[in-house]
Amino acid sequence: MKILRKNGFLLIELIVAVSILSIGLVLVLRSFLSGSSAAGIISDKISSLELIETRMAQAEELAELGLLKDGGDSIDVLVGPRKGQLSMRVSRYSGTESGDIKNVRINVSWKSGGKDRDETMEAYIKNKAAGDQSLKDAQG
Repeated sequence: MKILRKNGFLLIELIVAVSILSIGLVLVLRSFLSGSSAAGIISDKISSLELIETRMAQAEELAELGLLKDGGDSIDVLVGPRKGQLSMRVSRYSGTESGDIKNVRINVSWKSGGKDRDETMEAYIKNKAAGDQSLKDAQG
């Protein structure tokens, strides 16, 4: 008995080919989705760092005038499209007697993808006008 075979594919060959193709597509889509998720996280981080930079510049301006006072505050902000919290804490640097050097800590926190995220910057800033005035008082 002779089996005649026409040119073409068997059903099992088609099933195997479609399976391999679907696995490849799933891998490509997964990498694309994780890449776009990473881009969103990076965008949020950039937004939070811009907020921190702006707030730190305000603290430096206050220090130039000698008006940077100890204490803390907290405000609601937008980190990209998400709600977040910006907090700033100012304290006297313990390494000085005069208290004209301040420790400034600024933190932005938000939720993204079901996870808590935050960025923090800390700096030591001299109250310049206050330091200059104490120097003038000592000389005069």
